[in-house]
Formats: sequence, structure tokens, C-alpha cells
Amino acid sequence: AMRFWAFACLLTLSLSLPAGAQTSEEDGLTPFELTCVFATECVDEDCAGTDFEITVTGRLGGDGPPPFGEMEIASIAETVQGSGEYDGELLTMLGRTAGAIHLLTSLPEGARYSVHQVGIPLAITYLGHCQ
Repeated sequence: AMRFWAFACLLTLSLSLPAGAQTSEEDGLTPFELTCVFATECVDEDCAGTDFEITVTGRLGGDGPPPFGEMEIASIAETVQGSGEYDGELLTMLGRTAGAIHLLTSLPEGARYSVHQVGIPLAITYLGHCQ
């Protein structure tokens, strides 16, 4: 089953900084934006095709690597406020809405976005590789 997930899941993650992006003199934070496109969605253990997409934006700053900051995940389903780290390769973000806890982890070797429902034992997971 794990081998199937490794081959069946596709995630495209691209980094796009606005032209001339730089640290804001006002608050010392650096803005970023990532787009994630998912081809497979797994509800608990049952997987199916999807074309779900999220956009991750944030403002990073602080002392020493990896940069830590406020982040937001936006999709057609909802917008999630949270915090996390992004160093150009490793991205981790944790957020919570009234109905769910969201965790996004991305490495060059692969990525996972999980939504755990609050109040019921249900998890929706998106798996794939970052390109």
C-alpha cells in the first residue's frame, strides 16, 4: 500500500517571490508564497484522484535559521492561519480552524498535507513530491 502511495501521489510545489522581494524595513520580515497542487487525496486509508490546490503565504523573520514566521494556507475550502518554518527546502506549517487541525510538511524528497477533523476521528491527507 505504501509503494502505491509513493507512485500514485503527485504534488507540485513552487516557490515564487515577488519581483524585488526583500526584507521589509518596517518589520524585518521576508514575504514568500508557495503553490501546492495535489493529484491524490486520502480520506483515512481510502485514496482517490483530486485536483485540490492550496496557496501558502507567509512572512518570515527572527534570529538565525531556519526562518520562522506567520503563515496562511488558502484553498477553495477555507483559509487557515498558523505559523511555521521555511528555509528554502524544509517547510513546516501548523494551523487550526474551528473544525480542524492542519499540518503541512514539505522536503525535496516528498510532501504531506494533513487535515485532522476536530470532534470526529477523520483525517484527510495529501501526499506527493515537491517539484
